[in-house]
Amino acid sequence: MPANKTPTWATNPLPSKNIYINSVGISGDGQLVIGGNYFHDYSPVANHVLSAAPFFTVGIFLWNAQGALQWQDTFQSTEGVYWVALSRDGAWAAGGGLMSNGNGFIYAYEAATGTKSLVHSVKVRVNRVALSGDGTYLVAGADSIYVFTRTGSTWSAPQIITADSSGSTLGGACRYF
Repeated sequence: MPANKTPTWATNPLPSKNIYINSVGISGDGQLVIGGNYFHDYSPVANHVLSAAPFFTVGIFLWNAQGALQWQDTFQSTEGVYWVALSRDGAWAAGGGLMSNGNGFIYAYEAATGTKSLVHSVKVRVNRVALSGDGTYLVAGADSIYVFTRTGSTWSAPQIITADSSGSTLGGACRYF
């Protein structure tokens, strides 16, 4: 490990009190870095009632290895981005989180341009997203597991895997997609 502990670059895309980079990812070759930010009032007097939560500007951001912003997707939310991901080949990006009033989101982007190619809403917060190495598959975790398949720039409707009535997922079985 190098003795120099100074980062190559550092940034805060939307500097504001209580807005934090909540998730980051990096392409397999290290040439792209993705980040998503999130708002939360950690003060002891904060009112955490969903309908009372104010809106803040949050977003998903992509930088090159030198720290230059390549694109951003900013939006108004009461919380924001819980997780971001980049495909290993750096061609696809994804993000998920909570927009407002308990409504979650799953987004996918062409990483080179920032073109949003998937917008999917769910009724709860999306806690995590992951992309396969070549970006052919996108998986999101929320109240269920949402599995999307991509052909070209088009994403399928999700295959939704839910817990059965006993509370176990897939009846205890494991599936490979």
